[in-house]
Amino acid sequence: ALAARGVVYGESVQWQGPQFHEAELREGAVVIRFNAEGGRLAWKHGQGLTGFELQSEQGQWLHAKAEVLGAHELKVAHPELKHPRAVRYAWGNKIPWANLYNEQGLPACTFVHRLSR
Repeated sequence: ALAARGVVYGESVQWQGPQFHEAELREGAVVIRFNAEGGRLAWKHGQGLTGFELQSEQGQWLHAKAEVLGAHELKVAHPELKHPRAVRYAWGNKIPWANLYNEQGLPACTFVHRLSR
């Protein structure tokens, strides 16, 4: 309904959740930046962020820990991975719960991003 109001009717409403903007490998972790639409990053339903995975050099996807660094930035890491090949969020049927939102309560878009070396 919010998308219809914003896109079709041209109303000035926030209708999208956080969208992936860019990511970089920094000291064995992946730092992800999202667009600034809808305010700060937040999560619902639980004690922390869920739904993130990192890909090992062998191609295996591992559940990863994510933490908010700033208003539009978070860090994703796995203790066994120092050089992940890719990062993804809310991808496939292996993720039981993905809970990244913006302050307005709109969910983040799913994404996969291959990291450059």
